[in-house]
Amino acid sequence: MRGASLVRALHDLLGPTKVLGTHDELLIYEYDGAVDTATPDAVALPETTADVSALARSAFTDSVGAQSTATNAEVANFALVLVIAVKPDQVAGVLREISPHLKQHHLVVSIAAGVPLGKLESDLPPSTRVVRVMPNT
Repeated sequence: MRGASLVRALHDLLGPTKVLGTHDELLIYEYDGAVDTATPDAVALPETTADVSALARSAFTDSVGAQSTATNAEVANFALVLVIAVKPDQVAGVLREISPHLKQHHLVVSIAAGVPLGKLESDLPPSTRVVRVMPNT
C-alpha cells in the first residue's frame, strides 16, 4: 500500500490527528542519502500501545496477506483451527475469551506446556474438538 491509499488506511486506523500525509507535513522527514532522495508516503504518530498494536496488525496483514484481529474472541469468526500458543498461566483467560464463540466445526490445538488435555476440555464447551501437542525442544 502506498501514497494516498496508505494515508487513508492510516487515518482509518489511527485517526487523522495521528498521521502526517501532506507534502508540507512530510518535508521534514525527507531522506537525503546523497545518491537518492526520498520522502515517505506517510508518517504515523502512535500515542498508545493500542495504536502500536493496531499498526503492527495492519502491517502484518498487508505484508503477509493473513487476517488479523484485535481480540482472541474475533478469531473464532474466521478460523477453523485455533492454536493456543501462550504461556500456561494465560491459557485459562484465552479459553474464557474464545469459549462463547466456538462452534462444532472448530478445532482447538494447544501447545501450552504443562496444561493437561482434561483442563483444556473442562474449560471449553462440551462438543469442542481439542488436541494437545507437546513440542520437543
